[in-house]
Amino acid sequence: MHRTRELAHASVNQAARAFRFLTRHVPDRREVSLDIPMAKVRRRLPQVLARVEVTRLIDAAPTRRASTLLMTACAGGLGA
Repeated sequence: MHRTRELAHASVNQAARAFRFLTRHVPDRREVSLDIPMAKVRRRLPQVLARVEVTRLIDAAPTRRASTLLMTACAGGLGA
């Protein structure tokens, strides 16, 4: 469905969950059992900044406090 209509994975999964609820919890439809697969969400890798980019980012901070916070975030692996 998401390939032909170009829907987001979340929209497809929401529709699948609605059909599952309908077939499992509506009293007149308990004999119907559908195995509806969920759409797999593609995970993107985080963008890694080069050392030069990180240095430029820290140098561009307006205050010493801001540059210290950026340095702490980068040192802690949070990225900038």
